[in-house]
Amino acid sequence: MKQRLLYLDNLKGFLIILVILGHCIEYGTESFDENTLFKIIYSFHMPLFFMISGYLSYKEPLNWISSVKRRGYQLLVPYVLWGVGICLWHKYPLLDMIVDPGKILWFIWCLFYICLITYTIEVFFRNSRYFLLVLILTMMLLMGASFMIKDNLFGYKNIAYEFQYFIAGYLLKRYHLDDTVLNKKYIKLAAPVFVILLLFWHRNDIEIIGYQFNRVLSFAYIMLTAYMGCYVITMLFKEFGERKSFLTSFGTSSLGIYLVQLDIVRFGVRQCDNLFVVFILSTIVSLLFVKLVRASNYLRPIIGERIKINKSKAIEKNE
Repeated sequence: MKQRLLYLDNLKGFLIILVILGHCIEYGTESFDENTLFKIIYSFHMPLFFMISGYLSYKEPLNWISSVKRRGYQLLVPYVLWGVGICLWHKYPLLDMIVDPGKILWFIWCLFYICLITYTIEVFFRNSRYFLLVLILTMMLLMGASFMIKDNLFGYKNIAYEFQYFIAGYLLKRYHLDDTVLNKKYIKLAAPVFVILLLFWHRNDIEIIGYQFNRVLSFAYIMLTAYMGCYVITMLFKEFGERKSFLTSFGTSSLGIYLVQLDIVRFGVRQCDNLFVVFILSTIVSLLFVKLVRASNYLRPIIGERIKINKSKAIEKNE
């Protein structure tokens, strides 16, 4: 069994806490887009989640059927179960789960289809010298088409944008570039660049000293900021996050927490005006929910985890 990378578990824990904090700001304040903390969080947190997913998704050798089945169980099963519940609770049309996944659980929807695309390319081109070229062309075609498509039907724009970050993590693992890319000597350059980029970052429009960036330049700016942020935060955790901490529990429960946290936050901001209290309680309740589901065992599929089979009891039954 391969040893878990503790710094990645801790990093995922940090990121899922940022997801909760970001949602508290978004649903608890009117001008959240101008909130400094909100802008810092949203500049990198989801791209980094996709990078980590890409890194952890690379397996050698890859079996397409088993990999897709595994991802389907982990992602699509909870997406459908929670999606139906969310649609019924919020009175969304059930068709929105497919047509407009952006308001349901967009991260899970996107991750599954990004994995599907990547695994398919890997299977057909893994022994080809054109593998990298095909991957890059696919990424460029997806992003190019997203500029021409107005609506985010089927979550296409999310898939097209986040694909690049998933691929960055995937290639880092595939070509064993960890030590080369994740090198401390680069942090001295990346950190100040990230801080400077944050000064003018906005998720919708970029404006620097009165100059309004066009759509393409804004996209490039947002993308560069995300890469710098992902690099800086990853390096910090690689350097200082190799020990078990409270973040580890959140990291190993990040998928389940993601599934439940948004409605907990929405409920919290309706009941309490103090966002700090809402954030703390939402974080604790979300983690406790995942732990309770795990304890019940047979409910584990709703958070994308397999039911644990007691081997000794199974042997007794067979006897």
